[in-house]
Amino acid sequence: MEKYSDLGTDEIHKRHSILVETIDNKVSRSKVMDQAIIDRYLIQGVITLSQHQSAEVIMANASGSGIYAKTQNWDNQTFGGIPERIPRGIFALGNLLKVIEKNTSALHSSLVEEVVCKNTDVSESEGKMKLLGEGLDAITQHIYAPRKNPMKRFK
Repeated sequence: MEKYSDLGTDEIHKRHSILVETIDNKVSRSKVMDQAIIDRYLIQGVITLSQHQSAEVIMANASGSGIYAKTQNWDNQTFGGIPERIPRGIFALGNLLKVIEKNTSALHSSLVEEVVCKNTDVSESEGKMKLLGEGLDAITQHIYAPRKNPMKRFK
């Protein structure tokens, strides 16, 4: 039986952390494990898993907000009326960044946006990495903090 391989180029192996896996003992393929800078920070142990998860929440909201270049989604448009030009996801992203600003500072919020949304590497600065961690922790606390039980008033 002939084996096939898609293990990527030497350039990809130099620039990224690669996982090589074999499927059904026939095909080998490679996966880039650190496509975003936050992935690289997690692999290096510079940020925690909960901070990485918070960064992924921000990235998902950033993608939904339309800040990345992509074509217009016409699925939910009604023709003949005025199309909505502002993606609704922009509000969720703004709210997350406000949570960081409220619980830490505007500098934290700006730095988290720069690293997570624009994929900027700040690992050379220990101070910026500390601010990044604190900003991501603010999101973790906001998302996973224990909330008041809404059913408590019915007891």
